[in-house]
Amino acid sequence: MSRLIVFVLLFLQFSFISCDKSEDEATLIFVRHTERADDGTNDPPISQQGIDRAVNLYHVLRDNGYKISAVYSTDWLRTRMTGQPTADSLNLTIELYDQEDPETFVNSMIQRHKGESALIVGHFDSTPFFINLILGEERITEPTEYGELFIVNTSEIGSAEVEVKLF
Repeated sequence: MSRLIVFVLLFLQFSFISCDKSEDEATLIFVRHTERADDGTNDPPISQQGIDRAVNLYHVLRDNGYKISAVYSTDWLRTRMTGQPTADSLNLTIELYDQEDPETFVNSMIQRHKGESALIVGHFDSTPFFINLILGEERITEPTEYGELFIVNTSEIGSAEVEVKLF
């Protein structure tokens, strides 16, 4: 009986430690836009494969327990279309961000989403740039591929954990 009590107390202690940590950290989920269609324009939509992958993105996030509180996108059709299924499913409006001041953007995301998760849709080169900025070092050296999801848990620039998943 005493082992059971010790186990329960340890479980509760680690549960509270985990909750405290998540209250201090933002979970920023970065993804490159999905496959784009070739329509000959400078701002093409995503292809049917990209649409299917964008819908799957929402399901992967939901099935892994991420409660997305905001969806961010650059002002390109392909990034907005990638985030739209997640935003629609959660009754959210996509918020546009500007890549011109990356440090301000990253700091605002960390502060704004402490204790929350946010989806940030970007591009093959901006996605690793933002992640490396948060890490405070260049760990991701290759441009991202379609279907890579970068889950970044952080409380400040220079202190982060990154997990990569496929969707």
